Amino acid sequence: MAEEFRDDNKFMIRADVPGLEPEKEISVSITSDILHVRAGRLDGVGVPESDLRDGGFRRDIRLPSGTDESSVTATYAHGILEIRAPMRDLSGVARVVPVTCSEIVSPG
Repeated sequence: MAEEFRDDNKFMIRADVPGLEPEKEISVSITSDILHVRAGRLDGVGVPESDLRDGGFRRDIRLPSGTDESSVTATYAHGILEIRAPMRDLSGVARVVPVTCSEIVSPG
């Protein structure tokens, strides 16, 4: 089972993936704004009462606008994979875009 929710300034994903070796059997990656989560038993044997009954867990989750992708973390403890994606402060503060000047060459 996996759940997605917001907690303070973080987008959170929690997945029940018991009995795995996280270094070998769990993969978390980001491509553009899509979070890819893969977990599965190397021996192919499923775990009853979890998303791993069929031997694997796969989710592709679109990260919300404002996610700080460079600060995403993943931890695994007591059979729970927790992914935290901090949100940037988007409270209406305008970002100033500098305008540069260059010499314009007129055509012929």
